[in-house]
Amino acid sequence: MLNAVIVDDEVAAIKSIELIATKYCPEVRILGNAQSAADGVSLILRTNPDLVFLDIEMPLGSGFDLLEAIPDRTFEVIFTTAYNHYAVKAFKYSAVDYLLKPISIDEFIEGVDKVSKIKSNTIDTRTKYLSLFENLNSILPNKLIITHATGFHHVDLDKILYFVKEENTTIVHELNGGNTISVRPLKEYEDILFDRNFFKLTPTILINLIHVAHVNKSTRSVTFTGGTSIPVTSEKLQQLVASVDRLWNVK
Repeated sequence: MLNAVIVDDEVAAIKSIELIATKYCPEVRILGNAQSAADGVSLILRTNPDLVFLDIEMPLGSGFDLLEAIPDRTFEVIFTTAYNHYAVKAFKYSAVDYLLKPISIDEFIEGVDKVSKIKSNTIDTRTKYLSLFENLNSILPNKLIITHATGFHHVDLDKILYFVKEENTTIVHELNGGNTISVRPLKEYEDILFDRNFFKLTPTILINLIHVAHVNKSTRSVTFTGGTSIPVTSEKLQQLVASVDRLWNVK
């Protein structure tokens, strides 16, 4: 069982979550609800839930204020929101689950399933929320959560060289020479980073343009900071050169 509480200032949203949980997620037991951040803190400390459905925008304090008021968090969070573009982008970078209102039943079930897996594997998710708070303080998030089989770690975007799709996983190659096998698909990273100077070199490779040290047109290859080289198809070569030129304002 997952013991859960709901913190949301909208009665309709509370009722919706209760209804969906009762009908589609019998493993979720709702212990109570609160309609403000302050009352939510009291409810969480009193009930010690496994999961909190947490609204972002509430009078007299946001969902983030609630989390900062409970630094020793042993519960998972699924945020609920009707808007807030920058918060949603931060959620994606930090691999934090959220539900857009009106709440989709399928997305609700998927979110609960993720929390169940995390709890059953006793994965420490504190890194995600530390990354989230850092990302929320920036107009553009800079911390990217890398999700792997045993947990999470975060890396600065400018420390990533490239991503490589390998079967159902993604290999993340970092500037320091290390690499991580991520369980997030390459398409997910591509969607998140499409406006952050990352370039789809091949159907299986996504590169960070800021670390392109040299593009060799004769050998059709790209060399990164540190010396690693990757071949480039003739179809992508001119597009890559144009993208690098735009990034560095080369005339």
